[in-house]
Amino acid sequence: MERRSVLSALGSVMLAACAGAPPPPPKAPLAPLATADLAGLVPDPGLSYLVLVKPREIAQIPWLIPAIGSIAPEENLARFTSQTGLDLRQIPEAVIAHFGAAFAEADLQIARHNGDAVNMEKLFQKRLVKGARRAEDRADVVRMAGQVGSRQQAFGRLGRDVVAFQEGGNLDRGPLRVAGLYATGKLKKTPRALDVEPLKSLRARFGAAPVIALAKGPFVDEWKRAARGLLEAATGIGAAARPTAREHLGFAIALSGDFRTTGRAASEVLLGAFGDFASSEMGHILGLDQPVEAPLATSSDDAIAVSVEIEPNRFARGLRALVTEDIDAIMRL
Repeated sequence: MERRSVLSALGSVMLAACAGAPPPPPKAPLAPLATADLAGLVPDPGLSYLVLVKPREIAQIPWLIPAIGSIAPEENLARFTSQTGLDLRQIPEAVIAHFGAAFAEADLQIARHNGDAVNMEKLFQKRLVKGARRAEDRADVVRMAGQVGSRQQAFGRLGRDVVAFQEGGNLDRGPLRVAGLYATGKLKKTPRALDVEPLKSLRARFGAAPVIALAKGPFVDEWKRAARGLLEAATGIGAAARPTAREHLGFAIALSGDFRTTGRAASEVLLGAFGDFASSEMGHILGLDQPVEAPLATSSDDAIAVSVEIEPNRFARGLRALVTEDIDAIMRL
C-alpha cells in the first residue's frame, strides 16, 4: 500500500512536469500617454518660437479653399502624403517649434493624425540614406534617426495618433526625446513652453484661432530696432490668423511687456510700425497695404496689439509668390 502511494505521488509529479509551467501572468496595461495637449510636449528651455496650427479646420472653410489651393496645389499635397503618410488636410492640429543654442538649433514638428503611425515610421525609414538607428522607450513610444539627404533627422511615434519629426540638433537628447519623456510622464520638473510667461498669456489672448505664432524675448541685435524699437522692451511677441464673419482673414499682432503707464502711446507706435511694414514691398505683395478697414490698435497693462482684416485671395497669391520666389509672380502683383 505504501509502495503504491509513493508510485502515485511520483506519477503525479511527472505528469505535472510534462504539463509544463503555468502561464505567466498577463502584462499590466501601459499607462495612457499624456498627448492630449500637443503644446505640452514642447519644452520651454531653449525655445525660440512656437507655431500652433489646425490644418483640418482651415481646410474645411469653403471660401478659403481657392486661396489654399494657390499656396498648396493638390499634386503637392498628394506627394507629401505619399512620402510621409500624413494628409495635411486631415491633421486636426500640429505644433512647429524652433530651439536655439540649448538644443543646437533644432526644429521640431508634432502632429496629431488619423493615419497609420507604423506606416509613417516605415516611410521615414525609407527616406534615410545612412546611419539609421531605432530605439523603443516603450512599446508605443518609438524613435528613429538617421540622415535624410544632407541633414540629420529623427522621427518619433507617440502612441497611435501622434507623430513627431526633428531636424538638426542632437537626435538622442534633443526636443523629440524630451517630447517622449513628457508623454510618458517621466519629466516632471522641466517647464513646458506654454506653462510659463510670456507665452502663456499671449497664447490665451488669441483664444481658439486656427493659426497662432509665438516668440519669447529678450530680443537682441537687429531685433531691437524692429517695431520702431518696441521689441527691445517687449518680453514676447505673438500673432494669430482667423477667418472673419465677412469671409476675410483677420490678423492680430501683440507684444507683451510692462505697459501700465505707456500702453496707449506704445500701441500707437505699434500701429505705425505695422503701417511701415504694410507699405513695404513685402507688405504690398501680401496685400497688407489694402486692408478691408483701417487697422485697430489696443492696449492693456501687460500687452499692446494691432488687428487688421485682409482679403484672403490677394494674401494667398502674395504668399505663394514669396514662398516660391517667383519673381514674375511678384512683379505681376
